Amino acid sequence: MYITVLVAFLVILFGSISVLWFEIDEEAANIETAPDALWWAFVTITTMGYGDQFPVTEGGRLVGALTMVVGIAIFGVIAGSLSSVLTASRRSGDEPALTDSGLDAVAEELAALRAEVAELRRSLESGPRTRRD
Repeated sequence: MYITVLVAFLVILFGSISVLWFEIDEEAANIETAPDALWWAFVTITTMGYGDQFPVTEGGRLVGALTMVVGIAIFGVIAGSLSSVLTASRRSGDEPALTDSGLDAVAEELAALRAEVAELRRSLESGPRTRRD
C-alpha cells in the first residue's frame, strides 16, 4: 500500500509539473498555474476528470493519458488489496470450531432425524392407507 500511495503522489507531482511545462506557453491553454496543474493531476489520477481543466497540447495530452492509466492501475491495486484482505479468513481456514455443546445439539438433531426416517419407513412398509373423508 505504501508503494501505491508513493506512486500516486509522484504521478500527481510529476504529472502536474509536466502538463504545466507543456501548457504554459500555449495561448488556448486553461492550465496556466501550478495550482491549476495540481488540481488537474489530482482529478485525472482519481479518474474523476471534471473537465474544468484539460490539456490542449499534444505533450499535455500524452501526460494526461499516462496519468489516467496510472490512476486506473492504482485503483485496481487498491481494490485487489481490499479484496485480498476481506477473503483471507476464508482461505486460511479460520472457521469457528464447534464446541462440545454444539456437537451435542447436532447429535440430538441427528438422532431425531433418524427416528423420523425410521417411522416414515415403517409407515411405507405397512402398506398404503385408505383415505377417510
